[in-house]
Amino acid sequence: MIREKLQQRMDQAARNYANTRDPKFKKEVEDLKRRLIDLSGIERALAVLDKAVNRCRHEDVRSVALEAALQFLEMRADRKWPFEQFRQALESDGSEGWQVEGRYQMLNASLNGIKLAVVAHCGR
Repeated sequence: MIREKLQQRMDQAARNYANTRDPKFKKEVEDLKRRLIDLSGIERALAVLDKAVNRCRHEDVRSVALEAALQFLEMRADRKWPFEQFRQALESDGSEGWQVEGRYQMLNASLNGIKLAVVAHCGR
């Protein structure tokens, strides 16, 4: 939804620039292009987190790629608590059966908080 809105705004700004050659429309196109590129990175990082949540019941999902995705997203969010909560949940070793499910539930809830925090950033 956000991607489509950004694309529509960029298309309109491009048409406005083509018709008027007003530099403010060219700048708007460039700004929107940067936001679309950033959105692609956000989508990829969220996919890494989503995959980790789905695999966490069966394996240790901690990795450099997961931490990089968390850091990438955290830099784009005002709310930091979901990221801290996600990292805390990763530390659970799952040695007891109930801990595995608890880790999954905490990671899943944290991921939802991360998505909300990042969507708030994208909507700006």
